[in-house]
Amino acid sequence: MNEALHISEKERQIILDLFSKIQHELDQSIGKHSRKLISANIELLLDYCTRFYDRQFITRDHFFDLEKSVSQVAYDLGFKYPQHFTRLFKQRVGCTPDEYQALN
Repeated sequence: MNEALHISEKERQIILDLFSKIQHELDQSIGKHSRKLISANIELLLDYCTRFYDRQFITRDHFFDLEKSVSQVAYDLGFKYPQHFTRLFKQRVGCTPDEYQALN
């Protein structure tokens, strides 16, 4: 199964900017400072990817607080639109967040 990481346009730009910085350093003669900058940007890239991945694929039992609305859960997880969260949730879990909450 292929899984796509869903990120906002702003998050996408962060990733592209980091790739650009890494590429810029790779295009230069690589010295002590370039190695340090490349390493730092790769580490930052991995930190962002971990954040985006954790936000998206957090387990359903962990994030469902029955006191919160589905919209609030979506916003807490970084979704701009609750319907994007609902669609992803249904694809991954097999039911809507409302149906899941009703079952639990």
